[in-house]
Amino acid sequence: MADDTSQKKKPLWRKWWFWAIIGVVLVLGVIGSQEGSSETPESTVPATTVPTSSSQSNAASSSPSSADRDPAKVLNSVAQAAGMEAVDSATFRPDEEYRQNGPYKRVEYRLPAFQGSSGVHATINGAPVDVVEYHQSSSNFVRIYATGDENTVLSVYSAAAGVFDSSLSDSDLQTAIAEYRSSEVKDLRDNLTNLSANGKIRSDYIIGSGSHCEIFIDANA
Repeated sequence: MADDTSQKKKPLWRKWWFWAIIGVVLVLGVIGSQEGSSETPESTVPATTVPTSSSQSNAASSSPSSADRDPAKVLNSVAQAAGMEAVDSATFRPDEEYRQNGPYKRVEYRLPAFQGSSGVHATINGAPVDVVEYHQSSSNFVRIYATGDENTVLSVYSAAAGVFDSSLSDSDLQTAIAEYRSSEVKDLRDNLTNLSANGKIRSDYIIGSGSHCEIFIDANA
């Protein structure tokens, strides 16, 4: 049997090294908390959308879209403005028409401006009509040709002028047609181009009369 007089072991909390360890742990904890509070947390900046100014919006809306220059849409707009219907429409490439001697070939289609251009052919009240969209010097242009009966092509001429340049009034268009009708020489050129109200039309003509009349308008798109 063990001796009752033997010394019992001291509990841990009565040993000096126990309190020394506790003290070290407390000191390290205080130091760590101070270092953590001194660091500035990285802030997260929410992504924002920069609003478009009104001037930018207006500039974008005033720029002609590709749909505005689409030959088929232009042709339909002209036919509608003339109160007629475009039928038997067919698309074509002006540069290819020239190289392949196609049915819609025109001499000017050989020019570099018509490389990669697009066109549409249709008939309006029996008159063949071509609308072509092309590019030159980073600018876009559209032109229309129509041949046939004088009354029909003059209606197409007036309608196309209004579609190409909305600044032209009905009075302007009627004045141009009246000048053609009163002229003995049926070869009037740049009637619309020379109007003071004109802002887009670059060139135009009305040639011939009766059943052999031809009109042409070229304008900024």
